[in-house]
Amino acid sequence: MKIIKQKELINSIENNIKKSIYNEYIYFLVKKYFKEDKVYILGGAVRDSIINYYYKKNLKPNNFDIIIDDSYRKIDLFKKLKNEKNVSSNSHGSVRWKPKKDIEIDITTTSNSNPIKNGKKVKPSLNLFLKTCDFNTGSIAYDIKKKIIYDFRAINGIKNKRIEIIGGNDPIYKIILRLVLQSKRLDFLLGKKEIRLIKNKYSKGLDKDIKKYLISKNRLKDFSKFKKEIKKYL
Repeated sequence: MKIIKQKELINSIENNIKKSIYNEYIYFLVKKYFKEDKVYILGGAVRDSIINYYYKKNLKPNNFDIIIDDSYRKIDLFKKLKNEKNVSSNSHGSVRWKPKKDIEIDITTTSNSNPIKNGKKVKPSLNLFLKTCDFNTGSIAYDIKKKIIYDFRAINGIKNKRIEIIGGNDPIYKIILRLVLQSKRLDFLLGKKEIRLIKNKYSKGLDKDIKKYLISKNRLKDFSKFKKEIKKYL
């Protein structure tokens, strides 16, 4: 894991946060519930900010993921946020907070890394979480208090404009869906292994699960986009 303090990248992340509709809610969470904790913005929101800097784009995050370092003390997220409305547990063993319509924040802990969820007896850490997340493009975090970037393989993927699988526990239909849509959204290529996975594992029988998932995320309109884009890989 690399520690990055490049001013231009940090400014891009800070600007993206401040301009987003999530800004006040993220800082509300930090100040009210996680004042004494190490708090990071995880994955896509950080990635998109860096892409904006390198490629002069204007990507806006459609959700925010926050990770709390619980390596030094156990944190019960659901109990901690019990007084907030619209807090629920999500499929990753974390919590999801919807303070307003169209605003969704997922909050997890370093103990929720894939190896630990799979039963391995290892010490939780941000490093472990990043190097075992799903895609290289998401293996990045931003320390919201210290204003430092922690990168596993995301910046290399961004510079090469290539998406690769590095870990994860998602079902195959969700992996394929995310690969295809992320490639389209970011205008990045998929790696050879990822293209081979789609070619070998995708069938129309997965469409039912894909539709069901998109409906649960209020994104059914993305199904037609997915069907159009996946033809490139078959």
